[in-house]
Amino acid sequence: MPSFIGNYLIYVLLGVLTSLLFFPKKITVSLALLLLLALGLEDQMRWQPWVYIYLLFFLGFIFRIPPSNRLFYFRLLLISIYFWSGIHKINSNFVDHIFIPMARDVFMLHLPKYRIIGYGVSLLEISIGIGLAFKLTQRYAFFALCALHMIILSWVSPWGKTLIR
Repeated sequence: MPSFIGNYLIYVLLGVLTSLLFFPKKITVSLALLLLLALGLEDQMRWQPWVYIYLLFFLGFIFRIPPSNRLFYFRLLLISIYFWSGIHKINSNFVDHIFIPMARDVFMLHLPKYRIIGYGVSLLEISIGIGLAFKLTQRYAFFALCALHMIILSWVSPWGKTLIR
């Protein structure tokens, strides 16, 4: 597909996703799924985590699943995403090339001797995934999840470095 068609499809997808707020119908979700798939087939670099996560969540709305089972499916997706994300980060590549530069550049912390904290981030994400699985710990996992995402947003936002320094 020429790039202008891909750009056009992106605008159509944004319109369809916006219309889902007002018309949460099966046909609208199906159209969003088809557009995501078309864009992903056009360029493999578009297969970012948010894309396949949206696809998996949209599948819960396409099929006729009772609401209680749909909630279980969504909960299972979130548990799996955070658990795997933590497992995926337990390696020196994450600690040395992502966590330590983030701590140094964004939060002005110099942690070369404290690599264990980077591994702790991985264990925190695994714990959040496990915590979301149990009623007793869901609330704590939710608050930990919110705090984790606020830190991530402060890191990736355009104001992250300027606000923290």
